[in-house]
Amino acid sequence: MRSTAVAFLLIGLLVSGIGYGTWAVYHDEETSSGNYVQAGTFDLYLTDTGESADAQWVLMNAYPGSNVQEEGDIRIYNNGSIEADHVEIAFKLRCYEDNDGNISNGQVAGPESDTNLTGIGDWLKEILVLSMTYSESPSNSNPTLDLVYIDLNGYHYDSSYLTDVDGDGYITLYDLSKQVIDDLYAPPALNGAAPDNAHYTTFQMKLQVREMGHPQNYWQGDVCELIVYVGLAQDESQDVLEPKGFEMVLP
Repeated sequence: MRSTAVAFLLIGLLVSGIGYGTWAVYHDEETSSGNYVQAGTFDLYLTDTGESADAQWVLMNAYPGSNVQEEGDIRIYNNGSIEADHVEIAFKLRCYEDNDGNISNGQVAGPESDTNLTGIGDWLKEILVLSMTYSESPSNSNPTLDLVYIDLNGYHYDSSYLTDVDGDGYITLYDLSKQVIDDLYAPPALNGAAPDNAHYTTFQMKLQVREMGHPQNYWQGDVCELIVYVGLAQDESQDVLEPKGFEMVLP
């Protein structure tokens, strides 16, 4: 609207000048310096109780019925100067066909007992989220969100944040790869002071390989990498992340 008003003003002056000829007028200029606009910042800082947020969920030598569980967490800081409206979390699964569960020594299809040498079958549906919470540090007041939990009445998930995509009654890595956990409350802006170990939110999750009651040879020796994306949104109308899905990497 400001640009339109200026355009009409210039046109009006030009028309007036044509009608009345050239005017000689006094002219004076002064300078006002030191005026600037400083942009605020959004700076997402992730850690755990140490310095890095990497390798929080590592299930070694997992096999059906082994009761292998792994619990990890990520601390989320807003190290910028602008308060955020909400946090979003998304998940990508990058899986590797391999023969010994160790891609650092080279990726080889196998072993002989692996019944699927070009994929992982339903493995993502067989890795269960046993528990999931989202909480704020003790110095703040937002309540802990129990997104997934098990009690005497069975398995539960909060449907206002999570969707059971395949309808099997559980939240698995397959479900997480298909959705974004949205509208989680945000940590306060620390303007460069992170990590201060006092003003952060924590995402915590426990995983377990399920026994399905049938042969699960299709993922023998294979490796799946869980990549967790965290987004910080300034406005409630923003959708920062999208579902990240699944990627299969073959030798």
